[in-house]
Amino acid sequence: VEATMFCDGICLASERQIVPMAVFGEIAPDDKYEQSEWAVPIAQVATCFRELATKVVPKNERRLFLAAPVLLRFVGQEDSFLSFSTDGPHMLFNMNSDLMYRSHEAHECRTWDAVIAHMEGPSCNGRLHWGKTGWDSMDHAQAAKMYPNFPDFIKVMKDWDPTGKFVGGSPVFDPSAPKPVLGSCAGTSAECKRPERQASRCMCTAQTPSWWDTCEWQLPQA
Repeated sequence: VEATMFCDGICLASERQIVPMAVFGEIAPDDKYEQSEWAVPIAQVATCFRELATKVVPKNERRLFLAAPVLLRFVGQEDSFLSFSTDGPHMLFNMNSDLMYRSHEAHECRTWDAVIAHMEGPSCNGRLHWGKTGWDSMDHAQAAKMYPNFPDFIKVMKDWDPTGKFVGGSPVFDPSAPKPVLGSCAGTSAECKRPERQASRCMCTAQTPSWWDTCEWQLPQA
């Protein structure tokens, strides 16, 4: 996997991850990043990974993952309502991305969007890990489509917590909640008002043509 995805030559270990020698020393222990992980049915793993490595993420975009390989682990079939693998064994693809915490360009955002679309699309049918990045943009319908037994969990949740004391603010657990509003791109220049900038926090804060076109992602008012 490491050789296919990231290491054309000799690799060595740094911070318990395998990284190409060319970038050794660039990963600091306190680097900030967001972690995404999807559970993919075993039968689709080969196609999912092959397309990820050859079509979705060009070699010059591998720094999206902090120069670390996609980390893989396995889980057998389980019967809990929120399990990744109620319908058979799955393999989990874990990816770390620091896009939001460093200077980046718009094409990197588009590549990362393509990664998400690929992992959750028909080639992978990935189920997003409950404890990883990505749920802030999900609603109940998306969660129910991803996890077939999710409606059963909601029923038990309502039986045990009829007043919703422990639900929190996520629309994922409320079928009547509207889709989440993630925010908007703001700034003093027309560049920040372009639709492409409004698409996501990543696109908003991508490098602008001029140094004075600084855009800022604003969260919605509570």
